[in-house]
Amino acid sequence: MKKYIITLTLCFGLFLTNVPNVWSQLSIGGKPLSFSSNINLDEAPVHQLTQFNLAKAEKEDEQDDLNGLPPRFGYPNEVNLNMNNSGSWNTLASGDKIWRLSIESPGARSINLIYDAFWLPDDATLYIYNDARDYVIGGFTSRNNNSAKGNSPGFATGIVRGDKITLEYFEPKDAEHGEISISSIVHGYRHLPHDAFLTRDYEDSGDCHVNVNCSEGWGWENEKNGVALIIVDYGTRWCSGSLIITSMYDKTPYFLTADHCLKGLPVDLDAETNRNASVWQFYWGYEALACSNPGSEPGFHSTTGAILVANRFDTDFALMRLVEDPKDLPNYTPYFPGWTNTNSVNDLGGVGIHHPYGDIKKISTYTETPVSGTFHNHLANGFWVFDWAETSNGHGVIEGGSSGSPLFNHAGLIIGQLTGSELFPQCGIENNYFYGKLAESFSGNPAIRRSLHHFIKPTCVANKVVSSHVIDDARNFYASNKISSQKKIAGFSFVEFRAPNIVMNQGFRVTDGARFIAINQGCSSSFHDDGSIEYVDPNVDKVLTREEINSQLDLEGDYLSCFPNPFREETTINYRVNELGPVQLAIYNSSGQRIDMLVNKNQDAGDYSFNYNSENLISGTYMARLITSEGVKTIRMSIMK
Repeated sequence: MKKYIITLTLCFGLFLTNVPNVWSQLSIGGKPLSFSSNINLDEAPVHQLTQFNLAKAEKEDEQDDLNGLPPRFGYPNEVNLNMNNSGSWNTLASGDKIWRLSIESPGARSINLIYDAFWLPDDATLYIYNDARDYVIGGFTSRNNNSAKGNSPGFATGIVRGDKITLEYFEPKDAEHGEISISSIVHGYRHLPHDAFLTRDYEDSGDCHVNVNCSEGWGWENEKNGVALIIVDYGTRWCSGSLIITSMYDKTPYFLTADHCLKGLPVDLDAETNRNASVWQFYWGYEALACSNPGSEPGFHSTTGAILVANRFDTDFALMRLVEDPKDLPNYTPYFPGWTNTNSVNDLGGVGIHHPYGDIKKISTYTETPVSGTFHNHLANGFWVFDWAETSNGHGVIEGGSSGSPLFNHAGLIIGQLTGSELFPQCGIENNYFYGKLAESFSGNPAIRRSLHHFIKPTCVANKVVSSHVIDDARNFYASNKISSQKKIAGFSFVEFRAPNIVMNQGFRVTDGARFIAINQGCSSSFHDDGSIEYVDPNVDKVLTREEINSQLDLEGDYLSCFPNPFREETTINYRVNELGPVQLAIYNSSGQRIDMLVNKNQDAGDYSFNYNSENLISGTYMARLITSEGVKTIRMSIMK
C-alpha cells in the first residue's frame, strides 16, 4: 500500500517527559534555554489578572449543574497578548532571539492558555513552565502547526500547576517570525484531576468509583485505550469520549462524545455551521496503574484539536475528527473500539469507561439489561436506560465530566454515549442513567451532518468524482477503482482519498495549509497490523470476527452445557456435534475476548466432554462458545473463588 502526503503542515514530534508525573503535550521535550546557567536574560514582564471572584463563579456553577452542563474547572479571561504587544525580546550573541512573558492569576490552582493564532517556523521552540521551574510543558515546534501562517484556526496548550507561568519562545536567527497570540487565560479553581484523588475538600469524583485497572477492568484493557478525557468550552470544562472504528478499518481518528459537550463560548459548535474545535484537548492514558489510587499524579499523553463532522441533539451524539492523531504518540497505542447499531441488547451486561469530574479513568459495570427510554425533550425511546451494579471494588456510577463516554456491551462494542441521569448523579443512590443509542444516531436523520453512518460506515463506489471544494472540513473519500478531482482543498481541512488510482486533474490544489493524504488502497477488505482481516456484515452494521462470519445461526437446544456452574476450580463442559465437520470450543471473558481455545479440529458426530480447570482465571463471568458447521451456541459460566 502506498501513501502520499501531498500537503502536510500539521506534523507530530516526540513526546518526552522532563519531570515525573506531569501533564505533557505532544512535543519534543527538553528544557528552555533560560534553565541553562550561562544564559542571562532580562526579567520576563508579568501580565497579572485581577483577583478572581470565587463566589460569583460558584453561583454560576450551581446554575450550570442545574442546566446539565459539563463541570467547569477553570474560568476564562479574555486577553490580547502577543509577541508584538507583550513580553520582552532578548537577542543572543549568536543572533538567535528569545521572547518571554509571565502570566500571573492570583490564587489559581492552575493556568492553561487558548490562542487565536499559533504558528512556529522551523527550529523554533516554545516552552511553558511554572514559577518553581519544576513543571514544564513543551517544546512545541513547527510540527504543532495546524495551518499555514496567517490562517490559524486556533490552538491550546495544557494545564500548568500554580498561579504563575512563563512562556519562553526561541526563534533562530534569520527565521521567519512566528505567531503566538493568546486570546484567553483560564484560571483553574476546581475539579482539577490532581486534587480529585489527593484531596477531598470540594465536590470531586465520589469514593464509590472503581479505577479502570481494578479487577473490574480485566478484559477491558483494549477498550480503555480508546477512551480519553477532554477539555472543552475553550479550555474550561471536562467531558469524556472514545475513539471509534470505521467499517473500512482505516483507523481514521474519529472520536465519539456527547452533543451537549459542544455548548460553549463564543458560540456552540455545530457540524453544519461551526465545526472548528481546534482548541479542544484530549488526554490519553490518564489512569492509575493499579487498583488503588496512586500516591502521586500519573502521567498521560495528550493531543490538541478536532473538527466536528456530525452531531445531533435528539440522541445527544457528536462525532469529531481529531487533528493530532493519537496513533502518532510514542509509547502509547490507542485502540479503536467496534460498534453495533442493532436496537437490542442481551443480558450479558457490559461497562462504561469514563473520567468523572476530570478524575483518573474509572470503570462502571452494568449487569441488568438496558431498556429503551426518553431523556427529557430528546428523541422518544432514543436512549438506553439502566442502573449500575455493585462490584468487588466499589459501586461505580457516572458523574459530571463523564458525559460523552462510551457504553460497551459484553462483546466490547459501543452501543451508546452518556447523556445524563434521572437524578443528580452521585454515589450511594439508586438512579437511572441514559446513554444515547448508537442505533438511533447511526441513520436516524437523513442529513449527512446529523447521522453517524456516513462517517463510520462510509460508502465505497467504483469511481468517485469529487465535485465540490472542501473548505474547513474533514472528509474521507473511498473508491474501489478511481478517485478524481479538480477542486480545491483549503482552510482548516483534513481530507483523505483512498483508491487504487487517484487522479488530480487541472484545477486541483491544496491551499492555506490544509492537509491532504492520498492512499493507493481499495476498499473491498481491510487488513490489520497483525495481518488479520475483518469484515462488516452487510445486513447488520456490526463489527464481526471471522468466526462470527462463518457461523451466523444460533443453535437451538442442548448443544452445550457445563456442570457445576457456578464452580470454583473445575467444571465439565459437555457438547454435541451432529455431523462431521470443523469444531471450535473456546472460552471468552466478559468483554468478548478469547482467552482459551479448547477444541479446534474436525470431529465426527457424537457427544463430547471436556474438563476445564479455572486455576489461571479470577472470579467473574465467562462465556463458553461452541462453533460447528451448523451454527453457534454460547453459554455463561461463573467462577466463584
